[in-house]
Amino acid sequence: IKQQFTQGTLETTDKTLDLAVTGEGFFTVKGTGPAGRVAYTRAGAFSVDKDRYVVDTTGSRLQVLPDADQDGNADSFTAASLQDLRIPTVHPTDPTVQLSAVSISETGLISATFADGSVVNLGVTAMANFPAQDVLKQMGDAHWIATGSSGAAIYGEGNSGLYGAVRSGTLERSNVDITEELVALISAQRNFQANAKAIETATTMTQTI
Repeated sequence: IKQQFTQGTLETTDKTLDLAVTGEGFFTVKGTGPAGRVAYTRAGAFSVDKDRYVVDTTGSRLQVLPDADQDGNADSFTAASLQDLRIPTVHPTDPTVQLSAVSISETGLISATFADGSVVNLGVTAMANFPAQDVLKQMGDAHWIATGSSGAAIYGEGNSGLYGAVRSGTLERSNVDITEELVALISAQRNFQANAKAIETATTMTQTI
C-alpha cells in the first residue's frame, strides 16, 4: 500500500489553533517526557493544555522555531532549535498585563497580543518536509516519523520554498473522497459478478458437452 499525501479538503472553524497546510509540509510535534519522540502530522486540531502548552489530540506538543529577534522570522532551521509552544497568560515582562488574543500568520508566526496593545512573537511553527515523504513510517493517530529511506526532516517556515501556507482557523479533512470510493467499490462488485457469471456459464457448457 502506497501512502498518498495529496491535499485534502479544507473546513473552516472558529478556533485560532485549528491549523491546516495548503501545499506540502507537516507540522512537527513531540511527545511529553524524557523519551518523547518527534513526529510529523498534518492533523492540525491543536488546543492548550493545563500547563498552557499547545498540544494535539494525542497530547504531543507543537514545536516551533525560535524568533528571538521578534522580527517575524525564525532564527534557526535545525532540529536542535525546536521548542515547545507555550501560550502565556500574562506579558513576559509585566505580569499585570493580561493576554488578549493569539494569531497565527500564513508563515506560521505565532503572535500574542496583550491588553496594553503590545505584541510578542512566540515562535514560528516548525514545518517539516522530507526528501522522500512517501516512505515515512506510520505511527497511528495521523502521525509519521522519519526513516532511513525518507531522509531526515528539513525544517522551515510556512508559505515558502518546500512548505505550504499555514491556515489558522481551518482543518484539513481526509484526502479520501468517500463517494468516489463507493462508486469504485460498486463497479468492482459488478465486474466480479459478471466474471463469476461468465465462469458459471462456461462450466455449464463444458458439463453439457
